[in-house]
Amino acid sequence: MNIKDYFKMSSLAMIRGKKKLSYILVILILVILSLGLFVFRHNIEKLIYNTLTKDIGYRTIVTGFRTKAGGFSVGGNETSDALKLENDIKKDIEDFLNIEHVLDAFNSNNWNTVLVSDLANENVDGTITLLRGSIKILPQITAGKTFEEGETGVAICPEKFYPNFEPLQINKDKIIDGHTLLNASFTVEYNDYILNNLHRPEKNQTFTKEFKIVGLYDNSQRMNDNGVCYISVGDITEITNTENAWNKSVLPTLVAVVDTVDNIDNVISQAEKLGFENISLGSSLNMDLINIIRLSIVSIFCLILFTIIILTSAYVKKKINREEKTIALLRTYGYSKNTIRYLYVLEILVTNSFIFIIGIAIFLTSYFIALQNVVILVTANLMIGGITIGSLSLIFTFLITVALPCLITTLHINKKCSQDIIKLIGNEE
Repeated sequence: MNIKDYFKMSSLAMIRGKKKLSYILVILILVILSLGLFVFRHNIEKLIYNTLTKDIGYRTIVTGFRTKAGGFSVGGNETSDALKLENDIKKDIEDFLNIEHVLDAFNSNNWNTVLVSDLANENVDGTITLLRGSIKILPQITAGKTFEEGETGVAICPEKFYPNFEPLQINKDKIIDGHTLLNASFTVEYNDYILNNLHRPEKNQTFTKEFKIVGLYDNSQRMNDNGVCYISVGDITEITNTENAWNKSVLPTLVAVVDTVDNIDNVISQAEKLGFENISLGSSLNMDLINIIRLSIVSIFCLILFTIIILTSAYVKKKINREEKTIALLRTYGYSKNTIRYLYVLEILVTNSFIFIIGIAIFLTSYFIALQNVVILVTANLMIGGITIGSLSLIFTFLITVALPCLITTLHINKKCSQDIIKLIGNEE
């Protein structure tokens, strides 16, 4: 017999089998679950990696200023106190900028702000986040150009732009193509505040500022949402100083951006030697939650693996026991043990491969529908640069739902073929 004959006989056995429907359904479910599990794991690890390597918050240090001033001294000269505080803050920022591997250092009040722009339409409300864009920490430009040191009235916005107050709830069909806005301008409104009789801030004057979109960037390379634009240091400082001028009682913190995550500890060590205290990271991962997720993935995988082993063993053992006389007759007619082994293994291979293909088709259909319609997946897809399946997900699923059952079948049929022909013929079902 050649390989074509083996496949022909195995395929016929698969088609004619009437007692394997439950086996097929369970294996199909396990194929879909396995694919879902491995795809989920692949993208969780991708999210963790991208977060640590691309999100600037994970290489950002936050610390208090060394000055002990806490607003204005009682009975003192407010102008003198304010000037001293300003000089102390400038000195701390300069010292931090001189630390090796530090790309930028600044007052936390001048980091970012969320404002409403005139980009509002029937689909989005125009809310955008304006982020400090010092030259050394600007994202890579994908279209247009970057801006120069000291340049004002310019912005770098996402290629896939979604200026909305809820940027994490994206309607995929309403995303604005940033290329259509390149070299166009938008205007934002911001306010200064005064304290009312209850010592609460209330809006005083409203100001406007116009920005020209000179460049575009891929927000997934910074793990930003689709409503974040970078503006110059001068512009963000002007806007945030106006917004925060009312609050003279709370001392801001110092924020520093490090070139890579690997140099964080080195920078913290140098900063502590300069007298900075209470240093922390701008962002941090919840490792307990991550470990729980990873442990859950392993647990589910073990459960799937155990189910496949038990199910396949029970199915194959029952099938072989039921066909003992058939096996004996095949050996009587001159079929070798290897030939019989190939027939049974190929039947499982053909059956499970067919189930595997059907499972992939069902999973991929569900996968693409979800990516288009489930809001959280649409947002995650944009932020991490695409939710992908990964070739290893397909390989591992094939190994545990096709290759493993073939191995189990081989073990059972070897054991049965080793028995005496007379004993096989004499056995009852």
